[in-house]
Amino acid sequence: MRQVPEYHLKAVFLHRFASFVDWPSTSPSDSTFTIGILGSDPFGEALDVIETQRVGGLPIEVKRFSRLDELENTHILFVSSSANHLLGRILVAVGDHATLTVGEAANFASNGGIIRFITRDRQIRLEVNRCAAERAGLHISALLLQMAELTPGACGVPGP
Repeated sequence: MRQVPEYHLKAVFLHRFASFVDWPSTSPSDSTFTIGILGSDPFGEALDVIETQRVGGLPIEVKRFSRLDELENTHILFVSSSANHLLGRILVAVGDHATLTVGEAANFASNGGIIRFITRDRQIRLEVNRCAAERAGLHISALLLQMAELTPGACGVPGP
């Protein structure tokens, strides 16, 4: 059996999240579905492949940002580990926009990011911060929530 490289699989997840999240009518754009990467890009060509796909009839556009001051409105924003130290400022910058923030740093979801990739036993799992999603005006489907771990201490989920 051929194993899919980690970031190819994570790129597929980013694309598939669009099927499990409802954006409000005031979402970032009505002409493209935008996925942004802030910081060093671990995906390489894996995200370029999904630019040939569509989400809700909209073409996907991938934008890469190396600095916070370059950040534009996106539907999904992947915060690279290299930019995680800016998470508080990033969340303020996207605060008024319906942006699904995704990262992989250990503290990402507990510090206000919405979805965190967790790699455990060579499998990718998800942690979801429902409170952060609600603050962003996003509704995450029950199916995705069932597949994910919920952030302890967020929205009444008991901590350890």
